[in-house]
Amino acid sequence: MALKFNYVERPKDVDACIQLLDKAILPLLTENWKKYGAPYYGKPFLMNVGAFVTHWMERGLVMVLAYDNDEPVGILTGLRFTPMSFATRVLQIDTCYGKTSEIEKALYNYIKDLGPVLEYDELWVTTDTCRIDAIPMKKIVSHELVRFTRE
Repeated sequence: MALKFNYVERPKDVDACIQLLDKAILPLLTENWKKYGAPYYGKPFLMNVGAFVTHWMERGLVMVLAYDNDEPVGILTGLRFTPMSFATRVLQIDTCYGKTSEIEKALYNYIKDLGPVLEYDELWVTTDTCRIDAIPMKKIVSHELVRFTRE
């Protein structure tokens, strides 16, 4: 397997953006949701396209695609932010999905190497839709996020 990575910049061409969404992004996010999200949340995949496009256009969204030859085989998405309570720059990974665990590990390694370019100090990972055993960084702390819904 000869993996290649594509750090997906803010789209400049609408047609190319739609093609990338159709051929790579949505199929991989759907696979990830079926494997990790749906069993955890009990809900079908329904992408919030407005939020996705807004974050992408404002450069808050970080997205990396992994390819084996020309076939998309993995995706990592995250949001950049700065906490209000202390000074650090965070990349919060929302999705890290590969068709194999080796692809997921390679995605984490790639995003780790991009740290200086992306200007983040800490990597926060959503464990409900991401496996964390392949992250090549020192774990500092873990906390629980509790989800509530209105009846």
